[in-house]
Order: sequence, then C-alpha cells, then structure tokens
Amino acid sequence: MLKHLFVTRFRQVTQREYTGLKEKGTFIIIDLPSPDQTILPVLWVFKYKFNTDRYLTKFKACLCVRGDLQTTDQDTYAATLATRTFRALMAIAAAFGLRMRQYDAVNAFANSPINEVTYCWNPEGFSNPSCCLQLL
Repeated sequence: MLKHLFVTRFRQVTQREYTGLKEKGTFIIIDLPSPDQTILPVLWVFKYKFNTDRYLTKFKACLCVRGDLQTTDQDTYAATLATRTFRALMAIAAAFGLRMRQYDAVNAFANSPINEVTYCWNPEGFSNPSCCLQLL
C-alpha cells in the first residue's frame, strides 16, 4: 500500500477505521501478555468504491483479525441466509403484495461481545512492539 498511487487516501481511511474501532470500545491497548498466550495477527483489507459512471468516489479500509488461526472451544458458526430461502421469501412477498425492508448490520461483528480473552497485534502503521490489543 505504501507504493500505491493513492497512498495518502488509504492512510486517511486506515486512521479513520482504527480510530472508529477504538472509540466504539472494540479493543483496548495493553502491554504484551505472557508468552503462552496466543496473539493473533491482523491485516488491512482495502477497497475502492465507484459510482454508476465508474468514477472512483470512495476508499475503504477494513481491519481484520485472523480469527481462522484462533483455537477455541466455542462454536464460531455464523448463520447466513440460503439463496433458496431468500427466493422463497421474495416469492411469498410478491404473491401477497407484501412490502419488504432491507437492513444492513454495519459493523455487526464489532458490536458483538466475546466471552474469552483474545489478543491481536497492532495493525501495520499503528504498531508498538511492547503493546498489543485486547479485543472486547
């Protein structure tokens, strides 16, 4: 990202994302835990948004914790709506002339509490070698 044409824009959105997550109480910055604790790595995911005329209008950055590397006894299944079920609901709504509403759960995972202590490294650009993040 540091050699990208839009590096300054991506730096702005990473700062906004990190600050937003911190203000929401998603994590706290702590000293490194004991060496037997697992500290998960994080990565930045960058995206562009275009308008209908294909002009670049927005830059997005998302901070992701590598939860796939976490060992846990808890069930981490996230249910999603199957295509077949969605089509059936749309057919019922159309047949009976029902009105539908769509909701977007913004930062849904950032707003759900976790029941076990989880640590992750500071993201690139915000790193401090003597600290890590404790997820809340």
